[in-house]
Amino acid sequence: MHRHILTQDLDALMGDESWAAMKAKMVAAETEYWASYGAMDLRKVRHTLFDFAKHGLKFALREDLLDLYSRSAAAQASIPEALRAELEPKLRRIIRATTPHRMGGPRDVLQSRADPDDDDLLFQIGSDDAMGWMWGDLGALFVYLNPSNLKARRFKRVDAWIDGH
Repeated sequence: MHRHILTQDLDALMGDESWAAMKAKMVAAETEYWASYGAMDLRKVRHTLFDFAKHGLKFALREDLLDLYSRSAAAQASIPEALRAELEPKLRRIIRATTPHRMGGPRDVLQSRADPDDDDLLFQIGSDDAMGWMWGDLGALFVYLNPSNLKARRFKRVDAWIDGH
């Protein structure tokens, strides 16, 4: 399946027929294994590949929809009107209590405190209800890098953490 997927245009929408065929393959691919439900509670369970994929499907659909909505007016027009009418109010709802997204500059201080020895902020991504991002308890993801490491493109020296409200 992976090899087949890579032969497709990954930016193109998948047709109903292609999706039905892929879903049928995932439903047919069963696996059986032992799962632990506690210290002394082992159970043999059986799942299909589709069972494992179900959780990620809603996120993939949301990402595809957000991509279409933000790509261009023509792409946005391809979203059915009823779905667009449901989506737009959610995208306009921004939780003001959260930390904003930011590139560079000082970080927003949440629970911890800013330290003078902190490296330079590359970016921070705040919890964003419209995007479905939640960092801790409505906190933010902070990504730092020392300026000399940035200049030398030593990104393995990035420091990142999540801080909550």
